[in-house]
Amino acid sequence: FTTFINIFLYTFFFMLFNNHKIKLIHAHGPATALAAFFLSKLFGKKWFLTLHCVYPFSGVKGIVGRYVFKDCTNIFAVSSLVKDKLEKDMLGKPVNITTVNYWIDTNLFNIKDRVESRKALQLSPNGFYVFFISRLLPEKGVIEFIEAAKRDKKKKFVVVGDGELSEYVKNNQTDNLIYLGRKSGQDLVNCYNAADVMCAFCTRPEGFGRRVIESLSCGTPVIVTETFPKESINDYIGRFIPNMSYNKILSAINNFTNRKDIKKLRNVCRNFVLENYSESNGLKIIEMYKNLLS
Repeated sequence: FTTFINIFLYTFFFMLFNNHKIKLIHAHGPATALAAFFLSKLFGKKWFLTLHCVYPFSGVKGIVGRYVFKDCTNIFAVSSLVKDKLEKDMLGKPVNITTVNYWIDTNLFNIKDRVESRKALQLSPNGFYVFFISRLLPEKGVIEFIEAAKRDKKKKFVVVGDGELSEYVKNNQTDNLIYLGRKSGQDLVNCYNAADVMCAFCTRPEGFGRRVIESLSCGTPVIVTETFPKESINDYIGRFIPNMSYNKILSAINNFTNRKDIKKLRNVCRNFVLENYSESNGLKIIEMYKNLLS
């Protein structure tokens, strides 16, 4: 509620003095949707919404959400998972929902030499590396990832990120379990390129997995839980696992061990992103702006 009040008041006074410049309101998420709903009535503007996550719609939140959402012109869902869940939650109430995927900077997240990327991170150039890149929270599977590392000493397991389990990861470091902390920018690009495979897990439905797409854009295949959108990978460039148990993780990792088509695999990962998650996805939003303003 506090978020809604702050957004509404700030935007209200901004529009009060800039109303003539504003033709369309684009909200992001439930709190801004509620603010946009009232602002559209006060200022007579069209509005639409982008949903970035799978939100719970139950009780009062469900009643209010369905009433507000059916008022907007269009809803952009960042994945089919978000779209399907919202359509179910709307209980047949009329709403126009379109799937519009994210995009990433494919110039930044690009294929680099794997050995050079490992050297940049002060890692040994040799060996099979499994990276875990995420916020270090219990629901992200970091504990299960560490359990997998304890049972497979032949591979190198690397954790990248920070969060409430940072100390837990530090205290469990071994010769084959390495903690690099939080990385960003070119260091993060090196992490994706240094990995033979990258893991991203979650117990809850993920609206979209940006780190999955970034990894693929760098030519590195991924292992994700079934809580991620189905369109984010295919069977050649990744694996879905039903849960985060260490045995499921190790089984999926072994699918990528000793593959003979590494160069082809890296290129297919990269091309998958260029075809599905490039900046051209932003053109859909621009076209929507034009349609709503015409």
